[in-house]
Amino acid sequence: MAEQPTPQEPRPSALHAFAPAVAVLFAVLVVVAVLAIRLTTSDGPNANNDTSSSVTSSPSVPSIEPLEHPVSPTGDPVFDAGVTEVARFVESTRALPFKTTVKFELVNDATFVSRLLDDFATGIPALRQQETSLKALGVIPADTDLVTLSRASLTQGVIGFYDPSSKALVIRGTELNAFTQTTLAHELTHALDDQWFDLNRPELDSANSDQQFGFQALVEGTATWVDHAWTASRSPTERAEALTEERRFALTRTGVDAPTSVIQIIESPYTLGFDFVTSITANGGAAAIDNAYRSPPASSEQIIHPAKYLAGEEPIALSIPPADRPAVANDTLGELGLTEMLSTSLAPALARMAGEGWGGDHYVTWIGLTGTSCLRLDIVGDTPSDSAEIRISVTDWATHQPKAQTAEPTPGVTRVTTCR
Repeated sequence: MAEQPTPQEPRPSALHAFAPAVAVLFAVLVVVAVLAIRLTTSDGPNANNDTSSSVTSSPSVPSIEPLEHPVSPTGDPVFDAGVTEVARFVESTRALPFKTTVKFELVNDATFVSRLLDDFATGIPALRQQETSLKALGVIPADTDLVTLSRASLTQGVIGFYDPSSKALVIRGTELNAFTQTTLAHELTHALDDQWFDLNRPELDSANSDQQFGFQALVEGTATWVDHAWTASRSPTERAEALTEERRFALTRTGVDAPTSVIQIIESPYTLGFDFVTSITANGGAAAIDNAYRSPPASSEQIIHPAKYLAGEEPIALSIPPADRPAVANDTLGELGLTEMLSTSLAPALARMAGEGWGGDHYVTWIGLTGTSCLRLDIVGDTPSDSAEIRISVTDWATHQPKAQTAEPTPGVTRVTTCR
């Protein structure tokens, strides 16, 4: 989980999925890189939070006395006091204390990039699979190289990350300023949640993209919820200092020319995850997050519609459709993926309306004889009327594609085949 600087005004919630691409593309470690520093946000939990060491635990967890050193000390009293202040704020906002001291490292650029790219090569096959899917649907241009783009984005844009495997929090730079403290609020939330609920979940490795996205959005939405609260609790002078430092950092980076669709892919776990966490905590407080970690959202649909999560509405399972050539991968788009797909040809409002009726899907990809990226998708709605609306929208979408056909292999199921 890594942190990147963001534009001052965050975009509205992006509608798309493809979680493995997000996960590998800008995080490598477990989940995606963050675009969640909201320096001008004035709302959020605990806007006037007292950052004392008093922590009131959730009723569902045992009471633990706060550690003297929640983050490993550096020996610099002023520096350590600033880090501890953020850690105490995270404890207070999450209503949980740190169980063990978090290993904290401030490193130079070269060391940071080396640490960040340690596991990059292992994620390349997943990136290539997702590249095929995204190209087949027209979500990204045919000449996009996700491997090159992701490597450049990691080395240029990420300023900090928490690694659940080593339990270390690593920050690029050698000084603690207002901007770094905002990053710490986000990453220390990951560290605390990892201590209580284990963010490294191997069982998700075999889950489909949509299920992975559900957990990813919970993790990043929670950290964004906390860093929003940290920003809201700062004085106008501190917010201005943080913005100045953010801009200074951005000026030292070489820009990465990423398609808008890729930027949206990066943002969605944070924007939609924040909305989800804000919704469930409105009545349940921080304890609602604890419960969500014990029983995570199972789909992007549950993230977009928290009421469906609370009601336990599960996706409809569909079989893998047949491929015309050796399959590259099979996976699930989810409501976000369907909406993003439809948005490439239909008006956003129409794409969202059709996406809201999503009940389940399954797709398979392959490489065509001429090297094109091909995909076949079977999809069904929550209800017969939803299925009918999806069929109309997907058929409309297909008419705008260079090589796309629709069919109805079984009643209520829409099948679309497309190559690019």
